[in-house]
Amino acid sequence: MNNILVTGATGQLGQLVVNELLSEVSPEQISVMVRDPGKAIAWQKLGIKVITGDYSEYNSLLEAFNRTEKLYFISSSDKADRFGQHINVVRAAAAAKVGHLIYTSAHRRSEDASSLLTADAHWQTDALIKQSDLKFTILKHGLYAELLPFFIGTDFLESGLIELPAGNGKSSYATRQDLAAAAVKVLITEGHEFKTYDLGSAQSYSFQDVAALMTELTGERVVYSEISIEAYETKMQALKVPEHFIKGVLHFCNALKVGEFDFPSTDLKMLLGREPKTIKEFLKDAYGLSHVFSTGKNTWG
Repeated sequence: MNNILVTGATGQLGQLVVNELLSEVSPEQISVMVRDPGKAIAWQKLGIKVITGDYSEYNSLLEAFNRTEKLYFISSSDKADRFGQHINVVRAAAAAKVGHLIYTSAHRRSEDASSLLTADAHWQTDALIKQSDLKFTILKHGLYAELLPFFIGTDFLESGLIELPAGNGKSSYATRQDLAAAAVKVLITEGHEFKTYDLGSAQSYSFQDVAALMTELTGERVVYSEISIEAYETKMQALKVPEHFIKGVLHFCNALKVGEFDFPSTDLKMLLGREPKTIKEFLKDAYGLSHVFSTGKNTWG
Protein backbone atom coordinates (compact mmCIF):
# COMPACT_ATOMS: atom_id res chain seq x y z
CA MET A 1 0.00 0.00 0.00
CA ASN A 2 1.23 3.49 -0.80
CA ASN A 3 1.60 6.42 1.56
CA ILE A 4 -1.41 7.55 3.62
CA LEU A 5 -1.35 11.13 4.90
CA VAL A 6 -3.60 12.19 7.79
CA THR A 7 -4.13 15.90 8.36
CA GLY A 8 -5.07 17.32 11.75
CA ALA A 9 -3.44 14.29 13.33
CA THR A 10 -3.10 15.82 16.79
CA GLY A 11 -6.82 16.56 17.10
CA GLN A 12 -9.30 14.18 18.70
CA LEU A 13 -10.48 12.56 15.47
CA GLY A 14 -7.07 12.60 13.83
CA GLN A 15 -5.43 10.78 16.73
CA LEU A 16 -8.07 8.07 16.62
CA VAL A 17 -7.59 7.62 12.87
CA VAL A 18 -3.82 7.28 13.23
CA ASN A 19 -4.21 4.75 16.05
CA GLU A 20 -6.66 2.74 13.93
CA LEU A 21 -4.25 2.85 10.99
CA LEU A 22 -1.42 1.56 13.16
CA SER A 23 -3.43 -1.59 13.78
CA GLU A 24 -3.80 -2.16 10.03
CA VAL A 25 -0.62 -0.95 8.29
CA SER A 26 3.03 -0.37 9.15
CA PRO A 27 4.06 3.04 10.57
CA GLU A 28 6.25 3.61 7.51
CA GLN A 29 3.11 3.79 5.36
CA ILE A 30 1.63 6.58 7.47
CA SER A 31 2.41 10.29 7.38
CA VAL A 32 0.79 12.99 9.49
CA MET A 33 0.53 16.69 8.73
CA VAL A 34 0.52 19.03 11.71
CA ARG A 35 1.06 22.72 12.30
CA ASP A 36 3.15 22.10 15.42
CA PRO A 37 5.51 19.12 15.03
CA GLY A 38 6.28 19.31 18.73
CA LYS A 39 2.84 17.86 19.39
CA ALA A 40 3.54 14.84 17.18
CA ILE A 41 6.76 13.57 18.73
CA ALA A 42 5.00 10.39 19.88
CA TRP A 43 4.01 9.62 16.28
CA GLN A 44 7.58 10.24 15.11
CA LYS A 45 8.98 7.83 17.71
CA LEU A 46 6.72 5.12 16.29
CA GLY A 47 8.22 5.57 12.83
CA ILE A 48 5.47 7.77 11.40
CA LYS A 49 6.63 10.59 9.14
CA VAL A 50 5.68 13.98 10.59
CA ILE A 51 5.21 16.81 8.09
CA THR A 52 4.69 20.46 8.96
CA GLY A 53 1.84 22.04 7.02
CA ASP A 54 -0.84 24.67 7.39
CA TYR A 55 -4.15 24.91 5.54
CA SER A 56 -3.56 28.66 5.19
CA GLU A 57 -0.20 28.18 3.44
CA TYR A 58 -0.63 26.68 -0.02
CA ASN A 59 3.07 26.00 -0.62
CA SER A 60 3.36 24.04 2.62
CA LEU A 61 0.44 21.89 1.47
CA LEU A 62 1.95 21.32 -1.95
CA GLU A 63 5.13 20.04 -0.33
CA ALA A 64 3.27 17.98 2.28
CA PHE A 65 1.08 16.23 -0.29
CA ASN A 66 3.96 15.20 -2.55
CA ARG A 67 3.84 11.44 -3.27
CA THR A 68 0.68 10.99 -1.21
CA GLU A 69 -1.54 8.21 -2.47
CA LYS A 70 -4.39 8.64 0.01
CA LEU A 71 -5.12 11.89 1.82
CA TYR A 72 -7.43 11.96 4.84
CA PHE A 73 -8.54 15.59 4.93
CA ILE A 74 -10.09 16.65 8.25
CA SER A 75 -12.09 19.84 7.80
CA SER A 76 -10.66 23.05 9.22
CA SER A 77 -11.75 24.33 12.62
CA ASP A 78 -11.24 27.94 11.50
CA LYS A 79 -14.80 29.22 11.17
CA ALA A 80 -13.69 32.59 9.78
CA ASP A 81 -11.80 31.24 6.76
CA ARG A 82 -12.72 27.57 6.62
CA PHE A 83 -13.62 27.49 2.93
CA GLY A 84 -10.58 29.58 1.95
CA GLN A 85 -8.37 27.03 3.67
CA HIS A 86 -10.26 24.17 2.05
CA ILE A 87 -9.67 25.70 -1.38
CA ASN A 88 -5.93 25.58 -0.65
CA VAL A 89 -6.12 21.92 0.37
CA VAL A 90 -8.10 20.78 -2.66
CA ARG A 91 -6.01 22.75 -5.14
CA ALA A 92 -2.75 21.57 -3.59
CA ALA A 93 -3.97 17.97 -3.60
CA ALA A 94 -4.83 18.24 -7.28
CA ALA A 95 -1.52 19.90 -8.13
CA ALA A 96 0.41 17.26 -6.17
CA LYS A 97 -1.55 14.54 -7.98
CA VAL A 98 -2.84 12.94 -4.79
CA GLY A 99 -4.29 9.55 -5.67
CA HIS A 100 -7.43 9.67 -3.52
CA LEU A 101 -8.80 12.40 -1.24
CA ILE A 102 -11.10 11.46 1.65
CA TYR A 103 -12.87 14.46 3.17
CA THR A 104 -14.70 14.74 6.50
CA SER A 105 -17.84 16.65 5.59
CA ALA A 106 -21.08 17.13 7.51
CA HIS A 107 -24.79 16.84 6.99
CA ARG A 108 -26.81 19.76 5.74
CA ARG A 109 -30.48 19.73 4.83
CA SER A 110 -30.16 22.09 1.86
CA GLU A 111 -27.86 24.68 0.35
CA ASP A 112 -29.95 27.52 1.79
CA ALA A 113 -30.36 25.95 5.24
CA SER A 114 -31.10 28.59 7.84
CA SER A 115 -29.16 27.10 10.73
CA LEU A 116 -26.36 29.29 12.01
CA LEU A 117 -24.32 26.21 12.76
CA THR A 118 -24.26 24.62 9.34
CA ALA A 119 -21.89 27.00 7.60
CA ASP A 120 -21.52 27.10 3.84
CA ALA A 121 -17.98 25.68 3.97
CA HIS A 122 -18.87 21.97 3.91
CA TRP A 123 -21.42 22.37 1.13
CA GLN A 124 -18.98 24.45 -0.93
CA THR A 125 -16.07 22.09 -0.27
CA ASP A 126 -18.09 19.06 -1.35
CA ALA A 127 -18.84 20.84 -4.64
CA LEU A 128 -15.22 21.94 -5.09
CA ILE A 129 -13.94 18.40 -4.61
CA LYS A 130 -16.47 16.95 -7.04
CA GLN A 131 -15.50 19.53 -9.66
CA SER A 132 -11.79 18.72 -9.33
CA ASP A 133 -9.89 15.99 -11.16
CA LEU A 134 -9.30 14.13 -7.90
CA LYS A 135 -10.60 10.73 -6.99
CA PHE A 136 -12.54 11.38 -3.81
CA THR A 137 -14.71 10.00 -1.04
CA ILE A 138 -16.89 12.30 1.04
CA LEU A 139 -17.66 11.18 4.58
CA LYS A 140 -20.67 13.09 5.89
CA HIS A 141 -20.44 12.83 9.65
CA GLY A 142 -23.48 12.79 11.86
CA LEU A 143 -23.25 14.61 15.17
CA TYR A 144 -20.60 13.28 17.50
CA ALA A 145 -22.23 11.24 20.25
CA GLU A 146 -19.67 12.84 22.56
CA LEU A 147 -21.64 16.09 22.29
CA LEU A 148 -24.65 14.65 24.10
CA PRO A 149 -23.23 15.04 27.63
CA PHE A 150 -22.47 18.68 26.83
CA PHE A 151 -26.07 19.20 25.73
CA ILE A 152 -27.79 17.50 28.64
CA GLY A 153 -25.23 17.90 31.45
CA THR A 154 -25.71 15.87 34.64
CA ASP A 155 -28.22 17.90 36.69
CA PHE A 156 -31.04 15.80 35.22
CA LEU A 157 -29.73 12.85 37.23
CA GLU A 158 -31.13 14.59 40.32
CA SER A 159 -33.96 16.65 38.84
CA GLY A 160 -35.20 14.09 36.29
CA LEU A 161 -35.54 16.95 33.78
CA ILE A 162 -33.66 17.73 30.56
CA GLU A 163 -34.42 21.26 29.34
CA LEU A 164 -33.27 22.48 25.92
CA PRO A 165 -34.68 24.72 23.15
CA ALA A 166 -34.44 21.93 20.55
CA GLY A 167 -38.10 21.12 19.94
CA ASN A 168 -38.74 17.60 18.69
CA GLY A 169 -35.74 17.68 16.36
CA LYS A 170 -33.85 14.46 15.78
CA SER A 171 -30.25 13.67 14.94
CA SER A 172 -28.21 10.73 13.75
CA TYR A 173 -25.22 10.27 16.06
CA ALA A 174 -21.90 8.43 15.86
CA THR A 175 -18.91 8.14 18.16
CA ARG A 176 -15.58 9.54 17.04
CA GLN A 177 -14.09 6.07 17.49
CA ASP A 178 -16.54 4.52 15.02
CA LEU A 179 -16.05 7.39 12.56
CA ALA A 180 -12.29 6.87 12.76
CA ALA A 181 -12.64 3.12 12.21
CA ALA A 182 -14.88 3.73 9.18
CA ALA A 183 -12.38 6.21 7.75
CA VAL A 184 -9.61 3.64 8.01
CA LYS A 185 -11.74 1.10 6.13
CA VAL A 186 -11.98 3.62 3.30
CA LEU A 187 -8.25 4.32 3.48
CA ILE A 188 -7.10 0.69 3.34
CA THR A 189 -9.69 -0.92 1.05
CA GLU A 190 -10.72 -0.28 -2.54
CA GLY A 191 -14.00 0.61 -4.19
CA HIS A 192 -14.79 3.89 -2.44
CA GLU A 193 -13.85 6.34 -5.17
CA PHE A 194 -16.45 8.96 -6.12
CA LYS A 195 -18.78 7.89 -3.30
CA THR A 196 -20.46 9.84 -0.51
CA TYR A 197 -21.26 8.08 2.75
CA ASP A 198 -23.70 9.24 5.44
CA LEU A 199 -22.01 8.23 8.68
CA GLY A 200 -24.34 8.19 11.66
CA SER A 201 -26.77 5.94 13.45
CA ALA A 202 -29.40 3.93 11.61
CA GLN A 203 -32.00 5.55 13.86
CA SER A 204 -32.29 9.25 14.62
CA TYR A 205 -32.85 10.39 18.19
CA SER A 206 -34.71 13.32 19.71
CA PHE A 207 -34.10 14.52 23.25
CA GLN A 208 -37.34 12.77 24.18
CA ASP A 209 -35.64 9.58 23.02
CA VAL A 210 -32.50 10.44 24.98
CA ALA A 211 -34.60 11.04 28.11
CA ALA A 212 -36.29 7.66 27.62
CA LEU A 213 -32.90 5.96 27.31
CA MET A 214 -31.67 7.65 30.47
CA THR A 215 -34.81 6.47 32.25
CA GLU A 216 -33.95 2.90 31.25
CA LEU A 217 -30.32 3.26 32.27
CA THR A 218 -30.83 4.99 35.61
CA GLY A 219 -34.06 3.37 36.72
CA GLU A 220 -35.35 6.86 37.51
CA ARG A 221 -37.87 8.80 35.43
CA VAL A 222 -36.20 11.35 33.16
CA VAL A 223 -38.25 13.63 30.89
CA TYR A 224 -37.38 16.21 28.25
CA SER A 225 -39.04 19.61 28.21
CA GLU A 226 -38.56 22.23 25.52
CA ILE A 227 -37.81 25.67 26.89
CA SER A 228 -37.35 29.01 25.16
CA ILE A 229 -33.96 30.30 24.10
CA GLU A 230 -34.30 33.10 26.63
CA ALA A 231 -35.09 30.69 29.46
CA TYR A 232 -32.13 28.50 28.52
CA GLU A 233 -29.76 31.46 28.42
CA THR A 234 -30.98 32.67 31.81
CA LYS A 235 -30.58 29.22 33.33
CA MET A 236 -27.06 28.74 31.98
CA GLN A 237 -25.95 32.25 32.92
CA ALA A 238 -27.12 31.62 36.48
CA LEU A 239 -24.86 28.55 36.49
CA LYS A 240 -22.00 30.77 35.25
CA VAL A 241 -21.62 28.77 32.06
CA PRO A 242 -19.26 30.51 29.58
CA GLU A 243 -21.07 32.58 26.97
CA HIS A 244 -19.35 30.86 24.04
CA PHE A 245 -20.57 27.50 25.33
CA ILE A 246 -24.15 28.78 25.60
CA LYS A 247 -24.04 30.12 22.05
CA GLY A 248 -22.58 26.88 20.75
CA VAL A 249 -25.35 24.78 22.30
CA LEU A 250 -28.00 27.19 20.99
CA HIS A 251 -26.60 26.86 17.45
CA PHE A 252 -26.77 23.09 17.70
CA CYS A 253 -30.29 23.22 19.13
CA ASN A 254 -31.45 25.45 16.29
CA ALA A 255 -29.98 23.05 13.75
CA LEU A 256 -31.53 20.06 15.50
CA LYS A 257 -34.91 21.72 15.65
CA VAL A 258 -35.07 22.22 11.88
CA GLY A 259 -33.78 18.73 11.04
CA GLU A 260 -30.25 19.58 9.90
CA PHE A 261 -28.83 16.35 11.35
CA ASP A 262 -31.73 13.97 10.79
CA PHE A 263 -30.02 11.61 8.33
CA PRO A 264 -30.37 8.02 9.57
CA SER A 265 -28.21 5.66 7.52
CA THR A 266 -26.67 2.20 7.53
CA ASP A 267 -23.51 3.36 5.73
CA LEU A 268 -21.50 3.37 8.94
CA LYS A 269 -22.49 -0.21 9.73
CA MET A 270 -21.63 -1.23 6.18
CA LEU A 271 -18.14 0.27 6.31
CA LEU A 272 -17.40 -1.08 9.78
CA GLY A 273 -18.68 -4.56 9.02
CA ARG A 274 -20.32 -4.55 12.44
CA GLU A 275 -22.90 -2.65 14.44
CA PRO A 276 -21.73 0.83 15.48
CA LYS A 277 -21.82 1.69 19.15
CA THR A 278 -25.43 2.52 20.00
CA ILE A 279 -26.47 5.73 21.71
CA LYS A 280 -27.70 3.68 24.65
CA GLU A 281 -24.28 2.03 24.98
CA PHE A 282 -22.57 5.39 24.67
CA LEU A 283 -24.76 7.00 27.34
CA LYS A 284 -24.23 4.02 29.63
CA ASP A 285 -20.47 4.47 29.40
CA ALA A 286 -20.57 8.27 29.56
CA TYR A 287 -22.70 8.32 32.72
CA GLY A 288 -21.59 5.02 34.21
CA LEU A 289 -18.75 6.52 36.27
CA SER A 290 -19.45 6.69 39.98
CA HIS A 291 -18.21 10.27 40.34
CA VAL A 292 -20.82 11.49 37.83
CA PHE A 293 -23.68 10.03 39.84
CA SER A 294 -22.30 11.13 43.18
CA THR A 295 -21.87 14.80 42.29
CA GLY A 296 -24.92 15.40 40.12
CA LYS A 297 -23.37 18.66 38.97
CA ASN A 298 -22.46 20.07 35.58
CA THR A 299 -18.82 20.62 34.77
CA TRP A 300 -17.81 23.06 32.07
CA GLY A 301 -14.33 22.84 30.67
